[in-house]
Amino acid sequence: MSNENKTRIVLFISQKGGAGKTVNIVNLATVSYYEGTKGIAILDCDTQKSALKWSDTFRTDKLRKIEAFFPMVVGPSNDGSIQDTIDYLAEYSNEIWVDTAGYIGDDATNAKRILEEVIPLADLIVIPCKASRSDVCSTVDTIRFVEDILSVNGKSDTPRCILGSDIRGNDKGYGYFLKLFSSDEQFKEYSAQWKMIKSYIPSAAQFVRNVDIGGTAFFPTRVKSVITASIGAYQEMMALLGIKNRNQSEAEIIEGLANLGKVRKKAMQETIEMHEDQEDQSE
Repeated sequence: MSNENKTRIVLFISQKGGAGKTVNIVNLATVSYYEGTKGIAILDCDTQKSALKWSDTFRTDKLRKIEAFFPMVVGPSNDGSIQDTIDYLAEYSNEIWVDTAGYIGDDATNAKRILEEVIPLADLIVIPCKASRSDVCSTVDTIRFVEDILSVNGKSDTPRCILGSDIRGNDKGYGYFLKLFSSDEQFKEYSAQWKMIKSYIPSAAQFVRNVDIGGTAFFPTRVKSVITASIGAYQEMMALLGIKNRNQSEAEIIEGLANLGKVRKKAMQETIEMHEDQEDQSE
């Protein structure tokens, strides 16, 4: 089966909490949908259930009325393995994005067991990382853990990459991010295996506000800088898998969003107004 047709499993992993696993997954899964992928699922293996909370708890009733794509989020089965859950999802999903908890180094933790099971199943492994020395150190520790699991399972050819996330200061901030990695002596051992995604995800306060009510960079308020970066990052990731992008430009994706219908537009406006009212009341 070709990479174009098999169910793709994209794993996001980071030892450090708050690295941006969940928020980047929801955006990239949304980009994938607008690029034409049919059947997309997020498998939330994080013990904190961050993606499930985003989908079920955070999302406002008004936002639910918007006729827009939000990725389906499921948790692993209570009585089965991660493999069993992925096999079940693969029956109707062309792409599965796996969210995971931070691995804290305790051999007895459920988080470590899940990671040891899911890493060999992944077609692509992504570590999101912010531009700080502590984040880079945690990323290197995560890389060591991943490399050990891949080696034991004979999966050392699995594509893997690092995604700059929540980068402040635009290109200058990304330059600092790259400098942190290039100057880290321990990372140099792994730099050939881990590709740096050039389309870094910029910091954006509006995007955070969208996520807080169960939205994405696309809804309810479009965050153009994050959308642009997410489209570029997704296409780079698919290229690592040998998958040609569908030549969907940012303009075509935005146009598709604009044509979702009058009902969606009205609901979106109501949500934006509600959010503005909340901001006015907090001031």
